[in-house]
Amino acid sequence: MKKEFEPTRGLVNIVGVIASENDAKAALRNPFVADIFEWRVDMSPSEYTESMLVDLQRPIIITVRDESEGGQQPSWCSDNRIGLYKRYMSMATLVDIEASTAIELAEAVDYARQNDVGIIVSAHDFNGVPSASAIDKLIETFLAVGGDILKIAVMPKRFSELLSFFECVCRADDAYGIFIAPMAMGEFGKISRVMAGR
Repeated sequence: MKKEFEPTRGLVNIVGVIASENDAKAALRNPFVADIFEWRVDMSPSEYTESMLVDLQRPIIITVRDESEGGQQPSWCSDNRIGLYKRYMSMATLVDIEASTAIELAEAVDYARQNDVGIIVSAHDFNGVPSASAIDKLIETFLAVGGDILKIAVMPKRFSELLSFFECVCRADDAYGIFIAPMAMGEFGKISRVMAGR
């Protein structure tokens, strides 16, 4: 993984999301507001955003999200996404690729590895919280891909679901010793960031 950013246990890292040209301008004005920035290419696929992020000179996650997991470009097929990952790889510290599309995007994963770029394997459940067995399958995919960080975002409907999710994550962390970035979306989003950071 590129040396500008190394995940460290016990250290909370703030990720600033760039989802528009205005977000990129704000990051340029205050580049130290976050430890690392994530460029959602599918939300702001412009050369202007690209040029601003080159000037930012901060660690960057390149994400070209698939429509099935919240991507904003339904017309982009796997080949389009692979092309964009490869195009922007030189500015990436990490790339974020969904577990569900990791096989289709194997070329982008291999290209990242060849270029010393870290790999986040991500999964998003917009309807609830995955079961313990589903999380185990995500971990299997993560290990098969050779990921550096496993990101799991969920949509709990009750606080008890959030707690059960974190319990599964803690068990997985103890069993595998991998870097996991767990988080909730929706009502429990903010508190989940605090819990995960601890």
